[in-house]
Amino acid sequence: MKNRIRSTAATLFSLLFVVSTVALADDVRPASRAMCASITSADVAEVIGGKPDAGEVSYDSPTTGIGCVFVDESNYYNGLSLDFHTSADLLAEGGRWTTAAAYFEEFTRGGQKVTGLGDAAAWVDTMYIALFALRGETVVRITADKKTIADPTARARYETLMGKVIARLP
Repeated sequence: MKNRIRSTAATLFSLLFVVSTVALADDVRPASRAMCASITSADVAEVIGGKPDAGEVSYDSPTTGIGCVFVDESNYYNGLSLDFHTSADLLAEGGRWTTAAAYFEEFTRGGQKVTGLGDAAAWVDTMYIALFALRGETVVRITADKKTIADPTARARYETLMGKVIARLP
């Protein structure tokens, strides 16, 4: 995949250091753009505050999935990462997982289950905090900062955002 470095060169979230590459327009599948468009910068601002940008497809391939990054360019510590893995991409990759359900089960093992979000959902606390949800043949992951898992209000905001994402999936 052809990449270009974002004009900001590096985006630092409090949850992890991310050097963000953005897929060139001709490398992004239309379906990937639709997935990233399942939330708006206003939706993201309700969760993280600030003024996040419109979000960009940062990667798009069967191997890595589809990644969307929303960054508050006035505060690089404030951002949100949204990732999608579909059964079709996992199968095309020919790797360890052949379905979104298998991928979800692997990455949420030991997580805190959440009810009412898609077919299944869970918070996972590993190197970073992530809320995973499975809906049909798609897994969605929203990464959050470490303090989110302990704050019921913050958790509720992320869960509301996840509800919007999975409701709007193409």
